[in-house]
Amino acid sequence: MLKDSVSDLRSTLADLEKRLHSVDGEENEWRTRYETQLELNEQLEKQISVVQERLEALHACCCNQFAIIQRYTWGHLPEK
Repeated sequence: MLKDSVSDLRSTLADLEKRLHSVDGEENEWRTRYETQLELNEQLEKQISVVQERLEALHACCCNQFAIIQRYTWGHLPEK
């Protein structure tokens, strides 16, 4: 009876150790996913910044061109 109990305890211990290693693997997987998401977010923030800068430059260019067209249309071109 004592031998059976020891055998059961060893089996239970082996199962628990397997589950522990399995949990460690899952933790690493989630850590990797988290770190990957952080890197992706950083890259996206940089891309957003670049797009905003380009949009502002394009807006300024369009405003300047519109002002030139208005002056030409209304005959208010500066004399040389």
